[in-house]
Amino acid sequence: MGPPSSVVLDTNVVISGFLTPGNSREILKLAAKRTIFVFSSPSLEQELADKLRNKFRHSDKIIAHELATYRELVHQFVFPKKSLKVIKIDEADNRVLEAAIESRAQFIITGDKHLLELGDYKGIKILKPTEFLSRTPFAENHIEG
Repeated sequence: MGPPSSVVLDTNVVISGFLTPGNSREILKLAAKRTIFVFSSPSLEQELADKLRNKFRHSDKIIAHELATYRELVHQFVFPKKSLKVIKIDEADNRVLEAAIESRAQFIITGDKHLLELGDYKGIKILKPTEFLSRTPFAENHIEG
């Protein structure tokens, strides 16, 4: 088996993994075991905090715990130097691409249709959690669908 895959997780995958069992949670387990290396950026971490607060109405105490868990899952934080404007419909999606370019990630794992429509960006494969797990021989119990 080669070195761990390097990935950037879109915020929707992290939140889904935190809140519900399924493929996103399996990906978070792989990150916790360092079977995959997760890269992130301060802007992605901020988006996570904002969504947990504004969309899911989590308290500051719970968000602090979730962010601490997130930081344990992240192998390395990167600080993107280039600002991209590839996706016009949802500007926040560009932050995912920026982190992936800066970290030289192999994969972006997302449920976001605008990113998924790209399929590939500068050699970085953009996959749903299910697709990523089906390519990962060491993933256990992933759910088809």
